[in-house]
Amino acid sequence: MGKQSDAKRRAKLRERRKKAEAAAGRVSSQGPSAQDWIATFDAEPYVVASLLDDAGGTIAHVEGDTNGEDWMVVVDGAAVAGSDDEFVALALLLGVASDRYAPGQLLQFSPWMTEEIDRRCEANGKSYSEFLLSLLPSERQSFMLPPAGMM
Repeated sequence: MGKQSDAKRRAKLRERRKKAEAAAGRVSSQGPSAQDWIATFDAEPYVVASLLDDAGGTIAHVEGDTNGEDWMVVVDGAAVAGSDDEFVALALLLGVASDRYAPGQLLQFSPWMTEEIDRRCEANGKSYSEFLLSLLPSERQSFMLPPAGMM
């Protein structure tokens, strides 16, 4: 089952890459200001999940590379762990969220990650919060997690 998920993810990424290449071809005919904007946008990390404090500042996040094959967990601005599976990286972020739980915090997910979580919730017959807690080790599944929302 893991292989099938990887294959689907890679197929989606190939499709995204094709669309990006086609868009880049269209952009090359535009002025330099549009190309500068796109270069700046592409330089930003691809963040799929974030843990925010009560003031809206980022405590930790999961970011991916442009290919979507490597996922990094960044805590307090420093990369602390990485994985080739986005849900392993998400589990590590949830571990940070459970360790540093405080009222007012929020977990935010990108629309893509929200779709992936929804898909797994449906497949496993679990609610959103049950699924997120199931990613934690069994001894931590009784811990509190901040509420979740979409970016």
